[in-house]
Amino acid sequence: MNIQLPTHLKKEWALVTGASSGIGYACAIRLAQLGMNVIITARREAELSKLKQIIENHQVSCEVICLDLTTPNASLILRDQIKAKNLSPHVFINNAGKGLYGNFQNQTTNALESMLTLNITTMTLLCNTIASIMPKQSYLLLVASTICFQPTPLYAAYAASKSYIHSFGLALNYELKPNIHVCTLYPGMTKTAFFKVSHQRLDPMLSSLLMMDADYVASTGIKALFKHKPRVIAGIRNKLLACFSKITPDTITCRIIAWMLKSTRQNILKDTK
Repeated sequence: MNIQLPTHLKKEWALVTGASSGIGYACAIRLAQLGMNVIITARREAELSKLKQIIENHQVSCEVICLDLTTPNASLILRDQIKAKNLSPHVFINNAGKGLYGNFQNQTTNALESMLTLNITTMTLLCNTIASIMPKQSYLLLVASTICFQPTPLYAAYAASKSYIHSFGLALNYELKPNIHVCTLYPGMTKTAFFKVSHQRLDPMLSSLLMMDADYVASTGIKALFKHKPRVIAGIRNKLLACFSKITPDTITCRIIAWMLKSTRQNILKDTK
């Protein structure tokens, strides 16, 4: 995918959260390929060290900040560590997040709190703290999900957290422009560690039909960001599904999604017996 890097961003710094895998990992590499220096942060230091080597192979610099973003004051800690390095990010990929799958009543309080803290609280506070050290003509990418367009049984809290990002991102773009352009990315099912972390196992046939590559999703988001688009849905299939969600009553959508997810889970359980 052809992406035009704004000329003033060449050799400037980009910050990517959740960079150890998936969409964040792909965004960090794509920005390095475009000629930006990259600050990468996540919990897994070993994975970040490997990514640093890949990034530096593109003749750009890379800084690693190992940090669990669910810890108290994580947004302030990250901002202060960046300031201590005398860096000022011109691009911020606010990507860190995770899912939680299953019957709501069976989910533990700790698991729910961790997911909601990362997806909503930390994401919001990072926008506040990092934006304060970003110069004019900067770019901020938020990562929502196409799941935000409809209520989703078995992903009830996760889908609601992504709906928050959807609303927040569009409002934030209005508030921060023209100094900082904000774009919200809506991936669908993507080849990442998401389903492993959320404890959902997918039917192999469903995966092969619907899964998109993280590289494609990352490139879609970055391209839209630099074109000053306020939002972008990755993939034609996901755009059609989003349109379908708008014209279908929520009660019917709930029934369809619940049936699909429960059927997938039952088929997997049969295969593993």
